[in-house]
Amino acid sequence: MKKIKLQNLLVVFIIIILSIGITDKTFQNDTFYTIKIGESILKNGVDMLDHFSIHNIMYPYEHWLYDIFVYLIYNKFGFTGLYISNIVLTSIIGFILYFGTKKLYKNEFISFIITVVSIFLLKNFIATRAQLISYIIFVLEIFLLETLFKHGKKRNILALVILSIILANIHAAVWPMFFILFLPYIVAFVFNKIKNKKILSFFGEHFISEDYTNIKYIIVAFIICLLAGFINPNNNQCFIHFILLKAGHSMNIIAEHKPTALYNNPFFLIYISIIFFTIIFKKQKYKLKNILFISGLLLLSLSSIRHISLFITIGSFILVDTFSTINISKKIILNTKLFLVLFTIFVSVFLLHSNINNKYISDEYPKEISNYINKKINKNDMRLYNEYNYGSYLLFKNIPVFIDSRASLYTKQFNKLKYDIFDDYNIVNTTGKYKKIFKRYNINYVLTTESSLLNYALKCDYQYKIIYKNNNFILYKKI
Repeated sequence: MKKIKLQNLLVVFIIIILSIGITDKTFQNDTFYTIKIGESILKNGVDMLDHFSIHNIMYPYEHWLYDIFVYLIYNKFGFTGLYISNIVLTSIIGFILYFGTKKLYKNEFISFIITVVSIFLLKNFIATRAQLISYIIFVLEIFLLETLFKHGKKRNILALVILSIILANIHAAVWPMFFILFLPYIVAFVFNKIKNKKILSFFGEHFISEDYTNIKYIIVAFIICLLAGFINPNNNQCFIHFILLKAGHSMNIIAEHKPTALYNNPFFLIYISIIFFTIIFKKQKYKLKNILFISGLLLLSLSSIRHISLFITIGSFILVDTFSTINISKKIILNTKLFLVLFTIFVSVFLLHSNINNKYISDEYPKEISNYINKKINKNDMRLYNEYNYGSYLLFKNIPVFIDSRASLYTKQFNKLKYDIFDDYNIVNTTGKYKKIFKRYNINYVLTTESSLLNYALKCDYQYKIIYKNNNFILYKKI
């Protein structure tokens, strides 16, 4: 018993130091608008209106509850509080992965390996964004589904309903994923019925036969969780947000939505290669639902960079279940554990050392020009054109923006506008052709960078003059 407790304490220590190591101290642009929206909600409620752009448009509040959570931490503890909260949330993901898989599949060694590798691979996805809590919800969901399927614990249905409600309010855009995780159980059950009718004997030869007695609870949970999505104040965005997002074209432009180029993600490529080589060359039967899970998550990962995180988190449960039956000698287990512990400590210290002196807010944002605007310019008469990457920082500094990293907000699908703001921004940004679009939106100030095509065009336009220049940023005023 004492040995088990010491072992658990060591794993907790490893997960925490690795979480500290991979958590970037410098915040992404989404952090800034999240803080301000949380502040706005506490002041105005979930009014479905945008209060931060120069456009009179609607805002879907897809993660209103998370916005409040972030603002309250920031208001009390500043950026240091947000940095620590990211470490805590990442650690929680690690704890659920390790202790959840260990409890379900009774293989501490495989659970430890998969957990450590998964946390390391999550490095590029750890940020002050609603996805951090979404990961926690998804790994809890898998744990509850597995115990419901294996043991018929009916109280898990209530827990799943609660998670569905939380996700619908924390991160409406990914709420449909909650139900996709039910599908491997249901599809595997259907194929089992086909096999029983001797229409398709292939599945009996190549896959482990599972007990589907509790599939009725999975289906009941699916239906109730679907209805639970209506419990939200944001006009049921969880039902329509993903559809509107797919109907627009912002996903084709934003980097994290683009298809995954595996050569740019070497660690993930190595990870999935090891997984599939093990599955292919290890001569044994597998659970059909696990193969469906792994294949589906891989397809999602290849379709979009951001979905790699789902393979890493959700897939961890499936991988531990798949590989738990591998027989490994005690000597290999001991040596591998020792190597992983030492390697994890080394990597964590290295990452922390390279990150600890970083600023919370990068110098890539227009800090000084923002201060100048707030001191010298009447913002009520200001119609500012700005670039996408620093729009969120400007609105954080209470400057009305043309566009920011809430990309979908500026598309026709969400606001039914006469003009697509995201389209117009993209034309100016990629061609430098601005006159017609600036006239359309009555632009009288322009904030851009020295290297932009727009800057080269404005230099030759006598109607615009530079009123402030700092580092890479230039502020123009229309005369």
